[in-house]
Amino acid sequence: MPVDTLHPLYVEYQPKWKFSRDAIDGDDSIKAGGTTYVPKLSGQDEDQYKAYLNRAMFEGYTQRVLDGLTGLIFSKAPTVIAPKQLEDLFTNIDLQGSTLTDYAQDLANEVESVGRVGGLIDMGVSEGKNRPYATIYKTENIINWRYQNIGNENVLSLVVLQELEDDWIDIFTNEPKTIYRVLQLTTNEDTQPLHYEQHIYRPNIDNVTKKVNGFNIEVIVPLRKGKMLERIPFVGITPEKLTLNPEKPPLYDVCKVNVAHFKLNVDYYHGMHFTALPTPYGAGIQAQEIENANFKIGSTSFTWFTQPQAKLSYLEFEGKGLETLENEKAKLVEAMVVLGSNMLQGDKKTAEAENTVAMRSAGQNASLISTADTISRGITKLLEIMAEWMGASGKVSYDLNTDFNLTQISPQLLKEIIAGNTLGKIPLQVVYDSLKDGELLSESIKDFEAFKTALEEEAPVINSALPPKPSNNKDDEDIKKIAEAIGA
Repeated sequence: MPVDTLHPLYVEYQPKWKFSRDAIDGDDSIKAGGTTYVPKLSGQDEDQYKAYLNRAMFEGYTQRVLDGLTGLIFSKAPTVIAPKQLEDLFTNIDLQGSTLTDYAQDLANEVESVGRVGGLIDMGVSEGKNRPYATIYKTENIINWRYQNIGNENVLSLVVLQELEDDWIDIFTNEPKTIYRVLQLTTNEDTQPLHYEQHIYRPNIDNVTKKVNGFNIEVIVPLRKGKMLERIPFVGITPEKLTLNPEKPPLYDVCKVNVAHFKLNVDYYHGMHFTALPTPYGAGIQAQEIENANFKIGSTSFTWFTQPQAKLSYLEFEGKGLETLENEKAKLVEAMVVLGSNMLQGDKKTAEAENTVAMRSAGQNASLISTADTISRGITKLLEIMAEWMGASGKVSYDLNTDFNLTQISPQLLKEIIAGNTLGKIPLQVVYDSLKDGELLSESIKDFEAFKTALEEEAPVINSALPPKPSNNKDDEDIKKIAEAIGA
């Protein structure tokens, strides 16, 4: 089989990747897809179809959802533990000037967008010294792969990567060529153990036909401290697992609803185009009068006819055809809200109860937490490979934020909790926990003890000698209910 052979799962998932990319890219990409996304109306020629398609705009809800999900993951700084020797690489993790945070954001965007991404650790030269660096391979560039059982472990034994390599014809002209980087575990001789190699396939292009006529193959055997590597330093990341076997893109359903919304938008603006302006018409007018008349429309013109039944008027659109399209578009927007777009909630005209918002976002948060956790494990694994290559000892971990509870405590509940604490009905620990969960505490207050110290230093002192508030059974019952509700 040739080096550009596609894995069966690649062939299966490629249309989903293309669909998701186009929906995220937005208006230009969707319209470039033409009839793939919006079929022609019966009898339309190319010019009519182009006008029909271009009257509407693809509204980028999918991109907004993606920005929101990535924003939630990085709303708080990741927790990173690494040896100092490894930390020194974090300002230029890929030899292209990207920080570790840049790298993590790119990985997260890819996983959320299309459901798969790959990271490769390789060696490069920086200031005359060898150093490891990390690269990203988008899912479309990972065209083939294989896992094998080696030592009772499911091990990645082959990865075929498609790349573009610069080919400068002269100082001004660059004609990039497609090459294939094959990462594989192999044994060249009986004396060599199973080890990692890179085989780079560069095409021989016929100068006349411009067709590929075979490949030149460059073989690279990476070494660490003079020894061959026993594993391929490549990590596949999907929303649920560290694998190269693709999963359904997390935003795929949102993409489908977004495209369906655009189809309705196209029909809606097509209808608006033909119904928005009234159309003048005449009835009961003799043919000779039409030939001799110089019809004008406007308040300064005057037209008359000899036939009593003659009249001029306008045809105007009536009915609920466009209203039906408007209602259906609104339903699809709401569907995108349910599927994962918290940002679309801002378009809603009515307020929702706090528990309703929490329930609706619970499923999304659970999925996003799982994705963030998987990405964290993937980056940790990549950093562990880098640390091993550098001979750096010590714990290595990278943990993205998974605290997506952005609903702050309501002012009324906070007031009641503080009142309950003042009356001695609710412990101070509950006040601290409520403020912490509602994200109302300063970052300088790390724990309960720091909270108590801050109160002693800054808060006004309540005179314990003051007479107690007169007992009120109803107040006591209300405070008891609040205490029970928050677990006090």
